[in-house]
Amino acid sequence: MVENFIQNKFGYCFYCVEPDSAIIYNLYIHPEFRRQGNSKKLLSYVIKEVHELGHTGDILIEVKPKEDSIPAEVLEDYYKKFGLKILLT
Repeated sequence: MVENFIQNKFGYCFYCVEPDSAIIYNLYIHPEFRRQGNSKKLLSYVIKEVHELGHTGDILIEVKPKEDSIPAEVLEDYYKKFGLKILLT
């Protein structure tokens, strides 16, 4: 299992890659950097990293908004645009 943490000035992301699965379980963009394309940049980078680690299957993502400002349904739709599968918890 490979666990990773990516952080930059915009936010951070935790994800895990195993032989049969890849899961993004924490993606966060600081409020002052939202709605500027930063989540797209960070998420695209994470997806690229997962593929570079050799994962070719679906990438799952956990949807748990940290704040009430982003409804889970909105996040689900956004993540699906990246081809991610929603992890049901």
